[in-house]
Amino acid sequence: MKANTTMKTLTTILTLAATLTLTLGCDAEPELDFGAEAESSFRGPFGMKLNTSFLGDFEWSELDIRTGNVHKGTKLHMVCIDPQVYGDELCLFPGIDEIWVDKGEIHGKKYGTVYRGHDFKDSEWHIEIDYDHDNSLDTSFIGHIDDVKSTHTAQGTPYWAYLWTYRSWEVGGLGAAKVEQSKSPVPICEKDLDTGSLHALANGRLHVDTGSGDFTNDPNLMFVACFSGAVGKVQSDWGYVNYEVGRARHELMTRVARADYCADGTSYTEPGTALQIEDDWGYNVFGDGDLSTEAQWVVGGGAACLYEPRHPAVTYEIVRAHCGIKQCEEFGVSGDWGDEVHTKLVK
Repeated sequence: MKANTTMKTLTTILTLAATLTLTLGCDAEPELDFGAEAESSFRGPFGMKLNTSFLGDFEWSELDIRTGNVHKGTKLHMVCIDPQVYGDELCLFPGIDEIWVDKGEIHGKKYGTVYRGHDFKDSEWHIEIDYDHDNSLDTSFIGHIDDVKSTHTAQGTPYWAYLWTYRSWEVGGLGAAKVEQSKSPVPICEKDLDTGSLHALANGRLHVDTGSGDFTNDPNLMFVACFSGAVGKVQSDWGYVNYEVGRARHELMTRVARADYCADGTSYTEPGTALQIEDDWGYNVFGDGDLSTEAQWVVGGGAACLYEPRHPAVTYEIVRAHCGIKQCEEFGVSGDWGDEVHTKLVK
C-alpha cells in the first residue's frame, strides 16, 4: 500500500539516522536492561555501514538457514524454539528441518508443525564463527531473539522487527576473551542514532557483498538487517521494504542511503546527514522541490549524475576523480538521466 499525499509530505526530509519512525505510532522499545553496552559509538571509518550486526568486533550479517553450511565464517547449528529444553523435538536443525523467511517473517517446520512470527520470541540460535578469520571455527555463542513485533512503515507496508542479543557468559572459545563481559544481554545491532531502536529485519534469500554493495539472490540465506545500517534503514524508516519493492530497488536505495554514487561500495556520507528524496514508485515525494539537486539515481547502478554531495566534507571533484561521474544540473528534472530516484540537498 502506498502513502497518501499527506503522509508522503510528512516523510520527505530524511536523515541517515532517519526520523520517519517517529511519525508511525509504533510500539515502544521493550524495557530490557542492556547496560552500557547499548551506548555503542560509531564503528569504522568515514561512511555509513551496510549493516551493524556484531559479536564483540566480529561483524556478521548472514546465516545459512537452509543447509547449515559455513557461510562467511559463520555457521548456524540449530534454532531452539523453547530455550528451556534442547531436545530434537523443540530445536530446528538446518539441513534436516525447514527454516525460511517469507515477507520478513521467520518460519520453521518440524514434524509437520510450522512455527512463525511470535513463536520465535525467546528463541535461541546456536552459532559458531571464525573470530580470527583463519578459516577455522573457533568461537561459539547463542543469539537470542528477545523481542518480536509486527509493525508497518509510514507508507503502510507491514514488516517484522526482531531484537537480537547475546549473553557474554554464553560465548565460548577464542571470542570469549574478546567480548566485553556484561551481566546484561548485549544487543547484536548498534543503536539507531535517531530512533534508539536496536531491532533488525529478516531478509530471506539475500546476500550483500560488503565490498561492492551488490545484492544477489541466495536461497540458503537470511540477512539480519539492523535498523541502524543502510540495508535495514531504507526498509524500516524510508519504506522500501525488500519483499515489496524487489531486490534491485532495495539495492539502489541502500546506495542512496550510503551516498554510494559510484555504485562500487564507497560511501560518501555518514549517519545523521540529511537529504530529501523522491522516487517514481510512489513511496516518497519532495517536500520542497525548490532545493538544489544532490544526485539522480538509476536502478541497477548508482548515481547517473551528481551535482553536489550531501556531506560537507565531500565535493563533486572528489567523487569525479574516483569514478568520472557526470555532473547534473542544479535544478535538474527527474527522468533526464533515465533515473527513477532524485535526491536534493538539505542545508
